[in-house]
This record gives sequence, structure tokens and C-alpha cells, in this order.
Amino acid sequence: LTFNAEGRVTDYRVVLEDTNDNRHGTSTPWGTYLSSENESDGDGSIYEVDPTGLTKGTRTLLGSVAGRSAWTGVAIDNRRSNAPVFYVSSNQDEEGFVFRYRPSQDAINAHLFSEPAFHLLQDDPDPTVEYLVLVPTPDDPSRGVFTWIDDDDLGRDSAAEYFAAVSSLDAYDGVLYMTSEERQELFALDLDNEEYASESTDVGDFEGDPACVVHILSGHESRRRRRRRAQAQKQKQQEQRRRQVRNLPRQLHAGHAHGGAYGSAGVLPADLPSLYFCEDGNDNEKSGVFARNEDGRYVAILEDEDRRGDVSALAFSPSLRQMFVATKSTGEVFMVEREDGQSFDAPVLAAVYIE
Repeated sequence: LTFNAEGRVTDYRVVLEDTNDNRHGTSTPWGTYLSSENESDGDGSIYEVDPTGLTKGTRTLLGSVAGRSAWTGVAIDNRRSNAPVFYVSSNQDEEGFVFRYRPSQDAINAHLFSEPAFHLLQDDPDPTVEYLVLVPTPDDPSRGVFTWIDDDDLGRDSAAEYFAAVSSLDAYDGVLYMTSEERQELFALDLDNEEYASESTDVGDFEGDPACVVHILSGHESRRRRRRRAQAQKQKQQEQRRRQVRNLPRQLHAGHAHGGAYGSAGVLPADLPSLYFCEDGNDNEKSGVFARNEDGRYVAILEDEDRRGDVSALAFSPSLRQMFVATKSTGEVFMVEREDGQSFDAPVLAAVYIE
């Protein structure tokens, strides 16, 4: 879908065909899009797509280096533009796994000097592939540490025990967010300190499976906003150091007392929606879109009273004033705007939180 500065759709085109049950993906820093294919027989691929349609969508190494599978999501940590790191999730056999893919330096060098930049994930003889393993703390399994190893069996065992059937990934500012349909949980992984925290998404009307997670600011921040955020973060971290960190209320962004992403105060205001979720309902459960604020409270944005089907995809216009919601079983796409005309990263006035 192509839309103008006001968020109005002006054109559309098919850029990827002959696939089956495509799930969540992400845009790349070089302007393409990665789409994960969730083949039920485990023969899915991950495609790289040119939104302009000038270059045909192609299979990438992301969908084959760990064997073919039922892929559900892909995310990119691009804080170092010359060394991007890719994260991929599978829900194969209702358990699945998550792996990290790091291109070789030779592939990165070839990518940086290629035109168009469409080759990094197509040809790499020596990438690094490692699987996610969680190690919960003995007294609180909702948080702990994690590591990446090259043993796929251990990676699958860890997923089966702690984060089965990951349905979506999103990476932002050094944190990897992932949702588990099987456990109905949200996980946040501090990629630098290798600590994680999790919480249940089974809150109030949000009783279906969390089908996707989107960080509202991912890819949308201006330089001025990033600078203001960095200043606010520094001030709050300084304030945090002056306070005792013991016995802090347990929440997603409050973790080990020795520091790390979960030992510092949240950056965004409490009433600023940070994470948006799709809800995968069924005949007995309504589907919908929910938001989670930085203080850990959930608010219902919209619910499908007619039970049209699974809300399976979610995106925002660059201005954040339009939200696009797709349903899988009916193949419908809706554009949603706030009645007050504000963007979806603005504070929610008179919000009714669900418990």
C-alpha cells in the first residue's frame, strides 16, 4: 500500500506471490521488506521484497540456514549499521525456536558496495547462526539471563520449556520484544546485558493469543525526538542511581538490582503507549488491538465485536495518525484513526485500563 503524507492510500501493488500464510516481518535499513512464511508442514521461507516491485521477491538465507520451518517473525538490530543482527522465530510443532543470524564481514563488505543493496541475505558462505536459550532465576521465572548457542537442540528445548510458539518479534533500542502464543506472554530481552523479563498478556479482555507485537516508536522517531529521549533517559538513570534499587515493584522494565535495561527507570511517560499487540481470537474470543504503557497497564484500542477473524497484522503510517489492521481469515485491511485526531503515540485521555 502506498500512501501520502496525510496517510491516505494512493496506490497498491502485489510484490510477492505464490507464498502461503505469510506472517510478520520487518523493513530493512536498505529499503526492502522481509516476510516470514508460516507453512504448516514446516517448509516455509523468509523472503526479501522490493516494495517498488522493480526487483522480484527472493528467498533469503534466513529461511534456510536453520533448516526450513514454520516462520512467524523476523526483526533487525541495526544500531550498528555496518553490522546488522537478525532475529528469526518459528512456531514449528507448537514449540519452535528463536535464532540469531549475524552475516560474515565479507558479506557485509560486499553488501555495502553493491547496488542495489539487495545481496546481504542472499549469498554468505560463513554466517553465524545461534539459538536462544533462557536461564530463569530460581526464585522468579519471569526474569533471568539468556545466551546464544550454536546447538539447535538446546535452543528447541529451551523454547519448549520457556517460550513455546513465539508468534512475533520486534527489536528497538537494544531490546528484543517477543510474544509467545502458547504461554500468552510478552518477553523483553536486553540484548547488551543478556537479561530478560516477561509478563502475562492474559489481562482482562486481552484473553486471546498475542499474535504480533509492534513498538510504536520503531522506525518513526525524528532526530530531535531521539535527542530528547536520550536526555530524558540520562536524567532518569542519574536519578535512579541516587535511589535504592532494592524492593522496587516488579514490572517489565524493572529487573536485576545490578543495572542493565531492567534496572533503570522507563524512558517514556506512563501514559504514552509503547507496545501495540494484535489479538488472535477464535469463535469464543474476540480479536482486537491492545496497547501496553510503560507502567505495564493494558488498554483496549479496538475489538472485533463481529468476530471477523484473527487480527494478524498491524502497521502505522509515518505520522502515526493512521493504524492499519489486517485480519487473516477474511483478508480485510482496515485503516483506524483516533477520534480526537491525535497520533497513536500521543497520551490516551481518559483511558480505561483492563485488569
